[in-house]
Amino acid sequence: MGSGVPASVIDPAIHQPLLDDWENIAREANVPVGCLEVPMKSTCTDAEIEYVKALRRKASENKYGLVYMGDKPTYPMTNRMIAITAACLRNYIEARVMTLDEVLQNVKKGDMPSPTVLLIPNFHVGNSEGGKIADWQVSGLLSMLYDRQVSGKQTFLYVRSLKGIQTAYGDVFAQHILANFEILQEGQE
Repeated sequence: MGSGVPASVIDPAIHQPLLDDWENIAREANVPVGCLEVPMKSTCTDAEIEYVKALRRKASENKYGLVYMGDKPTYPMTNRMIAITAACLRNYIEARVMTLDEVLQNVKKGDMPSPTVLLIPNFHVGNSEGGKIADWQVSGLLSMLYDRQVSGKQTFLYVRSLKGIQTAYGDVFAQHILANFEILQEGQE
């Protein structure tokens, strides 16, 4: 690890098990090797930081994730989700970043990973009119979200708009998101 890492981010006394196997842990989390050193404050808002601090109790509040919604994110979604993943890993919470394509491939194979925190930075990035996806994909994605909810696991998603979700995934999907996720508005919908 780099020598300029703030003590508040990496503490060898606490994080040595991570440091010892960091390359494998980063690969499993699907994040760059250097991200363990990335503090959330570098890319995330106060609202995101507070949500992650409260992560362990959110399921008891019937919130099963955070949905970034809007067409003008304040900072690139992938970078933010990598910083959140790094924070989770530093706190020994299993987290993984996956693209929508990776999720759909795994759902189709019946081999979907189930980390405590799953982050999908491109869940719906189409225009507000969307682009319909296949019914089996909608069903598989909704089943995955239900399974994660039942298990009390957290899912972070970026969607461009609620209208786009309704068009691409349907009203039931949009209702599920509104009922079970905390919405963080990013720019305009």
